Amino acid sequence: MLDIYNDKREKTGRFFSRGQQLGAGDYQLAASVALINDRSQCLLTRRHPMKKMGLMWELPGGAVELAETSQRAAIREIQEEVGYLITQPLGLLGTTRYDELALLTDVFIHYTEVELETLVLQQDEVVEARCCSFDLIAQMNEAGQVTPFDWLACQMVKEHLKDRAFSQK
Repeated sequence: MLDIYNDKREKTGRFFSRGQQLGAGDYQLAASVALINDRSQCLLTRRHPMKKMGLMWELPGGAVELAETSQRAAIREIQEEVGYLITQPLGLLGTTRYDELALLTDVFIHYTEVELETLVLQQDEVVEARCCSFDLIAQMNEAGQVTPFDWLACQMVKEHLKDRAFSQK
């Protein structure tokens, strides 16, 4: 079971099961994490071909489960999908809204060096992982290779990094 949210990211007190159609004005909450290295590259994962939007690239993350915080879900999903353990609080950048899938996504950021060869990909979820510049992510999006909801999240992360770089000057 998952909580149902309204468009203001407030719990409605109602619940639904995965795969169940949501009503008008109802949303599911997900969490994603932008793992950013010292070259401002972001870890993207490629969805399993049997999943909806199979073989598209995305930020690691997934659904926020019943009574779970989005930060806890983000940390859990990173560990499940790529075997990377985050032991400190994540920075919340904000929430994106993708109406076509009735999806709200809390977008977190974590600065770290990810060694791709140490990742353990969850076989039924992820088939590939790579660190990408935001220029490359934009090219991949133009080619239709990035999930639309993660494109929104990547734009939020890119703006944050640009603002951060500007404020450090």
